[in-house]
Amino acid sequence: MDTTGCDRWSENFLVGTTSVFENESGSIVTLYPNPTQGQVTIAGAAGAEITITDMLGRVVVRLQNATDLQLVSIDGANGTYAVTLRSGNAVHTVLVTKQ
Repeated sequence: MDTTGCDRWSENFLVGTTSVFENESGSIVTLYPNPTQGQVTIAGAAGAEITITDMLGRVVVRLQNATDLQLVSIDGANGTYAVTLRSGNAVHTVLVTKQ
């Protein structure tokens, strides 16, 4: 118990999420961290096209033929971005927050 009579304490900690989905071939694709400070890792997206757009629809990143473990930098202002992966006929979009 402290001088104010409190016998409990708390700490702040960052909670991040990982986006997980299947690509067209059934392989698992992960995108992390989310939120990010500017770089995201996309694992399992070999050969895919990756497009990142801001909420006004402006393309900030476009990559063709991604590697299996692709590091992507989001150089725009803090905010929400749409990360779209295209592989064959499959298209998947995940929202990422840059803080």
